[in-house]
Amino acid sequence: ALQGGNGLEENLLRQLALLRAEYFSIGDYTAGRMPLAYVQLVQVLVDSLVVLSPFAIYPELGSLSIPLAGLLTLFYKGLLELSKSFLDPFGNEGYPGQNIRVDVLVSELNFGAASRWAKAGETLPAVGVLANLNQSEEQTSQCG
Repeated sequence: ALQGGNGLEENLLRQLALLRAEYFSIGDYTAGRMPLAYVQLVQVLVDSLVVLSPFAIYPELGSLSIPLAGLLTLFYKGLLELSKSFLDPFGNEGYPGQNIRVDVLVSELNFGAASRWAKAGETLPAVGVLANLNQSEEQTSQCG
């Protein structure tokens, strides 16, 4: 049995109801995909931009437009692939290489976490220094 008052029971029931609501909304996230016509339109627009950009920037930049066209292609095609991965983040359908790997994101977040805590602890003052500081403060308060 739970030990606590009405506040604990009310809070627990509220949190369980929120958890249940989130659980049942997962199906909505997977079903609420973007229409395929929009994806195809963006693909055509990016392809047109990549093909026409060298001709558009050549009058202004001359031979510098060749490497800049490559950079524009790399940027816009990469951004297009990233946007496609956001369309189906759970990997229900489509190309598996476009799925977001949540396990990789979590492992990258946790990578080196223990060493970060140890390094942060090294920057804190030592316990002996704090004890000496406290003793000196007590002595000055007793004298004054």
